[in-house]
Amino acid sequence: DVEKKAEKVGITLPYSLDDSPFYQMLTVHVAPEGTTYLEAISNPLYPWYEVNYGIEDVVREDISDETGTGYSEYSVVYDKYQILFGSTENELYKYVFHLDENDTYILDNDPLNQYLTEMYRDINLQITTEVFYDFENNNEIVSYSHEIFWVDDANKAVILIRKPVDVSVTDDIEFPTEMIEFAKEIIDLNIK
Repeated sequence: DVEKKAEKVGITLPYSLDDSPFYQMLTVHVAPEGTTYLEAISNPLYPWYEVNYGIEDVVREDISDETGTGYSEYSVVYDKYQILFGSTENELYKYVFHLDENDTYILDNDPLNQYLTEMYRDINLQITTEVFYDFENNNEIVSYSHEIFWVDDANKAVILIRKPVDVSVTDDIEFPTEMIEFAKEIIDLNIK
């Protein structure tokens, strides 16, 4: 399904990002403001896609120390990355991917947010780290989102790679440099 959706947009995606294999895909449909619910679900104007990569592990915990009392199981995903993509043939892509009229990423005005650019094969990679707060709990930082974004004019596609970082799990907020290599790999896959 991922291959078909990516092909429909005009791109190719890798099966894995480093050691993180594909494990899930979501399709999101967007319609302009003022569209009725029925119109939106029957004729969405802009579909975009989120492909999730990661190492999925099942955690099994005993409910108590007594033998035979049962256990609980839940899934945890490590080394999680997301690739969001869509077509640029509909102007709604600017809204979905938070872009201005020049296809520049619109980043909230927070002094901790970071924005860099790097050129690769005539494509402008926009590299960001965005900070998210818990406004109800003394504005504590709860997570970061590392992202690399680019518009592939030749394939009329927009691609964003994201690594969410939960500060309750790790205090390492350095930008993962392997994400730049992932972006270059995807660009190389899609050069015609």
